[in-house]
Amino acid sequence: MRTALAVEPRDGRLCVFMPYVGALEDYVAVLAAVEATAADLKTPVHIEGYAPPDDTRLDFIKVTPDPGVIEVNLHPARTWGEAVAISHGVYEDARATRLGADKFLRDGRRTGSGGGSHIVVGGATPAESPFLRRPDLLRSIILYWQRHPSLSYLFSGLFIGPTSQSPRVDEARHEALYELEIALAQSRKPARTRGRGASTGCCAT
Repeated sequence: MRTALAVEPRDGRLCVFMPYVGALEDYVAVLAAVEATAADLKTPVHIEGYAPPDDTRLDFIKVTPDPGVIEVNLHPARTWGEAVAISHGVYEDARATRLGADKFLRDGRRTGSGGGSHIVVGGATPAESPFLRRPDLLRSIILYWQRHPSLSYLFSGLFIGPTSQSPRVDEARHEALYELEIALAQSRKPARTRGRGASTGCCAT
């Protein structure tokens, strides 16, 4: 199947609709040719169309307009210090464009802008994810969080319960806790160490 490169001069810029390619090297080669052509023509270039293919060698930040806010998804960080540095950079760029990550309630209290402020823990690739290499680790974290409700409420913000952005599993559907117990029972158990095993029960009191 052939792909086409669509080019259109628009508003004083050369708009290039990138085609879909299967390899990162092909995408970079096309992009280099576009930039070289734009330099020869001395014309600003605007890249649109298909994004580069997924590749672990690429780090990118996704910026998406959402009702009332601008959602920013950061690329994976290899260390906690790197994650902090990336976040500080985003906040500084936001302030430079007169944007902020907080808002004020009617009584003057400062609160978040409405985003989830989610932190995704894992690996840069599926093969590097500790939760795929050690399913018992994921089970242990879920059980610990389930048995210590105060952790959930510590990070809940103004809204808690089943209508919040991050409800606890026992706050949603009644059968969710039972389904979680079935799922955890299917995860691979670690080898016994010093005569101790792992428990799979997830019911909390």
